[in-house]
Amino acid sequence: MIFNRETVMAMLALVGPVLLQAFASSAPRPEPGCSTKNGKLLCQNVTRLPKPLPDGVHFLHVTDSRLDRLGEEELRSDTVSTVWFERNAIGELGEGAFRRLSGLTFLHLSENLIRADLTWCTFLGLDELTNLHLEDNQINMESYYDFLEFDNGTSVVLSRGYFCRCEGINSSSERSPCEELTVLPKLQVLSLNCNPVRILPGDIFVPLRLSPVAFLYLETCQLLYIDEGSLSPLQHLQILILKDNKELVMDNLAQATTNIDSKYNISLDLSRTDLSEVPTNVLAPIASTLLELLLAENAFTTVRNGSFPRLPVLERLDLSRCRIRTIEGGAFDGLSNLEFLDLTGNGLTEVSDVDYLGATA
Repeated sequence: MIFNRETVMAMLALVGPVLLQAFASSAPRPEPGCSTKNGKLLCQNVTRLPKPLPDGVHFLHVTDSRLDRLGEEELRSDTVSTVWFERNAIGELGEGAFRRLSGLTFLHLSENLIRADLTWCTFLGLDELTNLHLEDNQINMESYYDFLEFDNGTSVVLSRGYFCRCEGINSSSERSPCEELTVLPKLQVLSLNCNPVRILPGDIFVPLRLSPVAFLYLETCQLLYIDEGSLSPLQHLQILILKDNKELVMDNLAQATTNIDSKYNISLDLSRTDLSEVPTNVLAPIASTLLELLLAENAFTTVRNGSFPRLPVLERLDLSRCRIRTIEGGAFDGLSNLEFLDLTGNGLTEVSDVDYLGATA
């Protein structure tokens, strides 16, 4: 039987992915074990960590392991300052799991299976931690809260448990556990990217009220609802990333930005949030401090006069790939400090009064 070139190519297109998957699954896993070099401890494909951790180690990196739980009994060191756990089977973090790493400043837990029952109590005792990265896990608030939507368009969040209730910490009946708990006093960066968070309750960040959190990353978190008080404890907030949350209700976000009480100028990323118009109500409460606004990959079609409130300190505006065809005259009148305007990837047919801005477009 003779096959022509087109037939062969079609057959390869069909069986190629199957063969690749078969080869990948048959490829040997990294040799299990841990190795130490230059103060770094690397563990791959292990079922447990060495106890105690070797003396002098300052960097712990654990990948592709079959560890399913982390507790304080697994992690003890006075010298470790950086911990990375990637692509592990970890689903549970015990209360105070890292508290015996007294010098820890950077904690990265990505692509694991950490579930909804994560609480702030996990991070008790981490008084030196500045960076907390929890990307690509299974963290959400649904085990603690019910999110109810009504026919009239309103919504409410009902508590059915606390993510601030810690063992050994007594809570008074007059205050919520989150009001009595403080953690991570030096935290600057918090990333929850790519978790199915869905809702941000009003007291979610209350235990961080004394922390200098400047960077909050919530990209691709399936966010539907942000409570009006969610962001108010973060008084040092400078970067807020809400990119790729296509179901986020802007009216709720507007209530949350009304309560932002940051002492600093702010960068806000609302790219890929399926907006059909500029969210003026979200921007107005932070108009005096909004330094950068990223609105790329939305669907505005027309930028109207009055779309933007007066934004006196705004320096950078990204409207790239927004399907914009028309920019009305006066649309940017309130952006007196603008230095960079990105309009790439749009099908512009009518632009009025952009040149006067003096911005780099």
